[in-house]
Amino acid sequence: MGPMLLFERFYHDGHPRRRFFACSAARDKKECGFFQWEGEEISEARKDAHRQILLTFGKPYSQVCDTYKKLFGSLDGKPREHCLFCHSCNILFTSEQEEKHQSHECEYFEDLSRPTRILRPRENEKTQAQYFFSRNATEFFLHLVKDCGFKNVLCVGTPRLHEEIQHQKSQGGSLDSLLLDIDHRYGQFFSSSAFCWYNMFNHFFFGVGANEKTFESFVAREKLFIVMDPPFGGLAEVLAGTVKTIWNIWRKVNSFEIDKELPIMWLFPYFMESLIKAVLPSLTMLDYKVDYDNHPHFKSKKQKGSKRGSPVRVFTNINPADVKLPAWEGYRFCEKCERYVSPENVHCVKCNGCMSKDGRQYVHCDLCRKCVKPGIVTYSVR
Repeated sequence: MGPMLLFERFYHDGHPRRRFFACSAARDKKECGFFQWEGEEISEARKDAHRQILLTFGKPYSQVCDTYKKLFGSLDGKPREHCLFCHSCNILFTSEQEEKHQSHECEYFEDLSRPTRILRPRENEKTQAQYFFSRNATEFFLHLVKDCGFKNVLCVGTPRLHEEIQHQKSQGGSLDSLLLDIDHRYGQFFSSSAFCWYNMFNHFFFGVGANEKTFESFVAREKLFIVMDPPFGGLAEVLAGTVKTIWNIWRKVNSFEIDKELPIMWLFPYFMESLIKAVLPSLTMLDYKVDYDNHPHFKSKKQKGSKRGSPVRVFTNINPADVKLPAWEGYRFCEKCERYVSPENVHCVKCNGCMSKDGRQYVHCDLCRKCVKPGIVTYSVR
């Protein structure tokens, strides 16, 4: 899926470690079986095999782009409820083409502006497992963008936020967005100015070269903001490399200073905090729990998710005091910490902070001289 990444394999039987190139996005060899030892000469047969992989991989994108042009270009003004979606082919079509899909699983959809309600999420954890924001999470990000004065949102792997912004834009809203996503199916719902087929692990744009130009034009806009929701199995250092690449392009097209950072929100589990801080020290973890509609555990208690709520948090380089978390969900402002905290996060005078991270109220351990998870310490003094 674009340029390969260089990995390193470690052995425990005395053999020296070896480095190799493999697919940047797919950890499932059935999806992409490319493998090449570093320094090994590439045979013509392997080159041909790789070209064939790229050719096969790119065909669906051309198909969905053509679908968009036919449905929303030549049929401009036609009621969108006349369109159907075939789950067998993963493609939109009109009632006139129904004969081609007679034996397939098809549905009518009245509103095509929200494709995440139409497309069935991919579920392979090693390739493109897809989880979509809940309504509460979507509204939180929308309010945040508006409250902070941003006007343009670069949605990296966040299709539900993108579709909501685009829907509001069609109703006269002031926000705009560009979706960068590896799922090519969105190309039949959004124009080439609103969607780019993209691999966030190597900052690679698939399809025609216009995709990269669309991206560069978008990052040149004022009051820009990034929301990135990567696969949680992805390497933090690789994803951070992509973030830095985007920052550098943004600085270049806007003639900004080298140390200036584009505002970003990176969504990752709280237990990945040390990894993110190691690669992007300017990011701070907020208490907000990001809920997803279609994940069994990444939900709130009310949605029958985990007892502690979703483990997914927001990491940002925005001043935490400026990120107002929703009071209706129990979040409150801690004057001493100068940031919004979750309901269970009680300020510790000894640690001088609200120390809870996992959704439980931490307790202070005098022996450890820090707050720890409940059950670890037998006594505590606040």
